[in-house]
Amino acid sequence: MAELIPFPRRERPEEKSLDAMPVQRRPSREELRSADRRRMLENLAAAVFLVAFMMLAFWVIDRIGSYSRALDCMQFRHSSACK
Repeated sequence: MAELIPFPRRERPEEKSLDAMPVQRRPSREELRSADRRRMLENLAAAVFLVAFMMLAFWVIDRIGSYSRALDCMQFRHSSACK
């Protein structure tokens, strides 16, 4: 038969009363404005990054197409038709 391994029982932590919990203060208007300003700048930075990334992606796609056409021209020796 398999032998059972006894594990020690963990004690439950005492439940905290509502009086012992710290009171959270409301943020001031200046703190809220500062947080809003920071979020707005982060959103603007993310939008600029996405636009730049999309422009880079379109440029890469365009370059790949141009290089592919140039390679086709070189392979078939149509140098006068390739521009």
